[in-house]
Amino acid sequence: MAKARWARCTAQPNSPHWSKKGKSVIFKTRVSCKGNIPKVHVQVRGKLLVCPGYCPPSTAATSNETKVLAVNAGGATYYTPKVGGKKVRGDGKYQGKVTVQITSPVKGTKGSASSKMVTVNTP
Repeated sequence: MAKARWARCTAQPNSPHWSKKGKSVIFKTRVSCKGNIPKVHVQVRGKLLVCPGYCPPSTAATSNETKVLAVNAGGATYYTPKVGGKKVRGDGKYQGKVTVQITSPVKGTKGSASSKMVTVNTP
């Protein structure tokens, strides 16, 4: 009997912070996968939310990126906003939210994760 092929990925969004290099408020999402297939395509859709004063939060930036990840290896980092994308400035409370899905070799279940809401002061 053939062994079932499977992969499972976990995503951990880091807290938003000011990136000196990117000159923007950003957050990174680290994705790693385990399973018995060599690689998977993983799509991460990110939203950087901000409360400049009063909440509810509004969307300051988005990202949508698919990468090929080796299974049982180091993983990959996704950025919101994407590298070279929209610059987000301004003091406020920021939160990162992502939806994650394996898109190939077989579509997987969508998952979601959020960072803590943190205060970021920008230069």
